[in-house]
Amino acid sequence: MVHWLGAVQAQDYYAAKWALGLRMHAATDQGLEKAFAAGEIPCERTSCVPPAHFVTPVDIRWLLKLTAPRVHAANRYYYRKLELDEAVFKRH
Repeated sequence: MVHWLGAVQAQDYYAAKWALGLRMHAATDQGLEKAFAAGEIPCERTSCVPPAHFVTPVDIRWLLKLTAPRVHAANRYYYRKLELDEAVFKRH
């Protein structure tokens, strides 16, 4: 379902699970928890486009590539404030 939707807004974990469950046939809380634990849906959330989203491993790279310029532009002030420059980003 996450792949079909592209991403699921997930700054609230329980609301995101609910949103998925409502859209799936015969979904259960236990089944969704199992899918998260197995890595079928990444438990770690990403801020492709803030706020956080659940994204499948298949979709994460192209979404990050697509949204990175906007996210970096929005964070530019914090990068300067925290002294995070290109050299720091290349190290990590």
